Amino acid sequence: IGEPLKDGRGRAMQPLQPQTINSHLHLLTEIVARAVREGLLPRNPAEGEDLRLEVRREKKYGLELDEAMSLVDAAGNLDRRPAPTDDLRRRIIGMRATGKAWKAIATELDIAESTAIYHANREAARPMPRYRPVVATLTLAGLRVSEFCALNCEHVDLARRELRVLDAKTPAGVRRVDIHDDLQDELAAYKAARGAAWEPGEPAFVNARGKRWTRNAIAQHVIPPALEEANRQRAKAGLPEIREEVTPHTLRYTCIASLFAAGADQEYVANQVGHEDVTTTNRIYRYVLQRRRRGEIGRRRQLAMHESAADVGRSERSPAGARGR
Repeated sequence: IGEPLKDGRGRAMQPLQPQTINSHLHLLTEIVARAVREGLLPRNPAEGEDLRLEVRREKKYGLELDEAMSLVDAAGNLDRRPAPTDDLRRRIIGMRATGKAWKAIATELDIAESTAIYHANREAARPMPRYRPVVATLTLAGLRVSEFCALNCEHVDLARRELRVLDAKTPAGVRRVDIHDDLQDELAAYKAARGAAWEPGEPAFVNARGKRWTRNAIAQHVIPPALEEANRQRAKAGLPEIREEVTPHTLRYTCIASLFAAGADQEYVANQVGHEDVTTTNRIYRYVLQRRRRGEIGRRRQLAMHESAADVGRSERSPAGARGR
């Protein structure tokens, strides 16, 4: 009790959420209810609201736009980190420059002599961007993480400026997503970095092993380090940290909010993100509209207060005001 749970690989296990437990209890109730009807059990032990856990649903609207930019830039910083083999290569070259023999270098680094020679002679690998394309596409296209992982190279059409989502959880999810200028630049740079590996039938976005990203890998190994790096950079710049619990779906909500902030209408946004039920679309729209109105009202009130103060000042300086005193 109190110890973090870990799986066979030593990775931290995530506890079940209350809504997950409640949904399983509901299923169990239906199963046992049938057993009761057939006379196999005298009562249904899964019934009763006292077994259900309280679920607090927070209204999430995504990140602020400056936070989203920080997250994308932080993902780019992660891409520029040197790989372990690059560090090994630098060490070998440095030791060789001091006059050490290959055998001595291999012994000190605990590697084969041929391995030391190979790393010294190979060209330094140019880091392949892996984190930034993921975070930028999820934030600027609003795809579900499962839709993102399913994309192949031919589904990313930079000429027509669209992403083709061919498989989704709802009919409305099968769609063509516009690639706007900011995402166009990101994807063009990524495609150029992929080079000859960018061809039809291949995954559009790959991990360090050249395999297709999975939704769990993105949630566990892409977003958390990008968030940590973003908060580190924001702290250096004197900006508040990103406090929102960031998930791939947070980035989807961020995209919706950014489209509304850019002036898109509700129908366009719903079509772009594949919403069959527009409840979420409308909720985020109302939030963005409320923020916009709050800013407008604040500016108008400030202007009205300044105008009122100026009117009072003019009346105090007028001759009539002087005679009255």
